[in-house]
Amino acid sequence: MKNDLPRIPDLPNPIVDAVNHKSLAVFLGAGVSRLCGCLSWDGLCRTLLDKVSSFKTPDGSFYIDASDIDNLMKRFGQKKVLTICYEIFEDHGKRDTFYEILEVSWFSLNWTNRFPKLASTQPSARALRWVF
Repeated sequence: MKNDLPRIPDLPNPIVDAVNHKSLAVFLGAGVSRLCGCLSWDGLCRTLLDKVSSFKTPDGSFYIDASDIDNLMKRFGQKKVLTICYEIFEDHGKRDTFYEILEVSWFSLNWTNRFPKLASTQPSARALRWVF
């Protein structure tokens, strides 16, 4: 059995140009971050919903019951759940807590040791505020 690597296909000229001009951006899917130990989107949503389930409305009731988390995930999906959680955190003056959870969820890895070049340019969760 021969262990030769398959030939790399020819790259389109725009990609070659982008590499040569150091302007190529590569986007990796969620699978890469999961392999590194980051939470999945569902895991992040559930973490935020768990925290939100401890917040009370002005009338003293809870925003959500912990038993409703699965139904919320199915009904609204990840993007909407993140937005809802953000709004509830903000209403409680806990925007920083929202971003701390994001930071722990996405950037808790020891980037400096695992990815030294990336660590010097890694944005904090606070840089992602524009998303919401």
